[in-house]
Amino acid sequence: MRMPHFSLMRRLGRWIMRRTARPGLAVADWMLARFAPYVSAWERINAPIPGVAMGWPDDDAINRYLAGPSTVPVADLDDIRTWLQSCAYERTHEFRAQAAWESLPFVFEYVKRGDCMDHALWAWRKLRELGIDADFVVGWTGPPGVGHRHAWVILGQGSDRLLFETVEKVRPRMLRPLSDRETYIPEFGVDRHGRRFAFGGLAHLVRAQRSASGARTA
Repeated sequence: MRMPHFSLMRRLGRWIMRRTARPGLAVADWMLARFAPYVSAWERINAPIPGVAMGWPDDDAINRYLAGPSTVPVADLDDIRTWLQSCAYERTHEFRAQAAWESLPFVFEYVKRGDCMDHALWAWRKLRELGIDADFVVGWTGPPGVGHRHAWVILGQGSDRLLFETVEKVRPRMLRPLSDRETYIPEFGVDRHGRRFAFGGLAHLVRAQRSASGARTA
């Protein structure tokens, strides 16, 4: 008999918390891999995710980022897309490694270049300022072992939920329906209120990585 959904989510949340508290915990990976067939990759799991799992230096980093100065005004979503199109994408985190998090919005606006997290955090902050319901998301794009870690935004527009690919420079491809998400696997997110959570995608990634590792050693 299949486990009741609320019980499944509660148990999955507990194992996610154990894994994020102790990365590399073998029993947590084993349990998450077993949960994968029973949960959608895009299902939200209530679990207090530590900031380091999101790629931040500590839990308070996001609050410092949101409180930091910003000099680029936006009036709507189109303004956000237009400004991001003027920025260069570089796969580097040098600014986050060298600057205090409260200065990161200003630094990104000044240099107008950065990686996916720089783009997605800035867009998420601006959407919050406009009162638009939006989640900052980190996860994976492409097959595990072939793709790479990535950050993007999910936003609400009317009754629709859209995937906002903030590093995309071709305007029509920046906003996509969530149904167009085959190459994205979300792991963790933070909502407009600053609450962090996990996605079922973490279990899917662990399962895929364990399968790939088993195939290489066979």
